[in-house]
Amino acid sequence: MSLKFAQVNHCGVEKAVTKSRDKYLELAKQNKSYVIHEWKKEHRLQLFGNAIKEYLIYSTELAQEGLLVKRDD
Repeated sequence: MSLKFAQVNHCGVEKAVTKSRDKYLELAKQNKSYVIHEWKKEHRLQLFGNAIKEYLIYSTELAQEGLLVKRDD
């Protein structure tokens, strides 16, 4: 089986964003702004890196349970 195109699990995105909330608030406080584009670049990268990490954790858990495999049997 080959992956023909990249797919995004929207439930995973929602979970990743929710789990990144504390990191967002911490960085907003450090930058004295809730507006992400006003933050230091390193802080934006930290936030997005955190969200990506959480998404990958969620996807890995699904894969380990066999829930990400689509079979064309």
